[in-house]
Amino acid sequence: MKFSYVKAVAAACLSLAVFAADASVDLGVLPDGASSVQGALTHTTQLGGVDWRFDEPYLFTLTQASNVAGTFVPTDARALLAGVSISRADVAYPAVVGFPVPHHDVSPIPTSDGFSFDLGTLSAGTYNLHYIGSIVNASTGHFNATLTVTSVPEPATWAVMALGLAGVAAVSRRRTHA
Repeated sequence: MKFSYVKAVAAACLSLAVFAADASVDLGVLPDGASSVQGALTHTTQLGGVDWRFDEPYLFTLTQASNVAGTFVPTDARALLAGVSISRADVAYPAVVGFPVPHHDVSPIPTSDGFSFDLGTLSAGTYNLHYIGSIVNASTGHFNATLTVTSVPEPATWAVMALGLAGVAAVSRRRTHA
């Protein structure tokens, strides 16, 4: 009886360790400008032979609608970025078997030292971001990444600016007729 209790506790501890290893790195609230990410390609599985697949998860929050773009530069491994996947983390989806969580996949563009990508305009909220690719002849590696956030003005901001320009035009017109 004791032996099966020990097995149950060991299995529970192991499952908690696996859950903790798969947790996303929380980048917090991303401000306007560039936010750097440095990390290790640790979420890997062997593809066969000497090639490995990686899926590095990150979590971030935007406080307002923003354009988000980024770069991914491997530093010590022959990492090939196959895609970037983004999904909402703060929206509840039905827990139905076979029902995929809505996500948006972006194909990276090769650059001289790595890859670049554009996630487009994202609304305010919390997002899951996954760097997905493969590593040649290594089981792990390191990378530098940058996420560049540029706020998109809200419609009310555009309306106030248009009213201000209309006011300046009216004053200017009134002076030329006087």
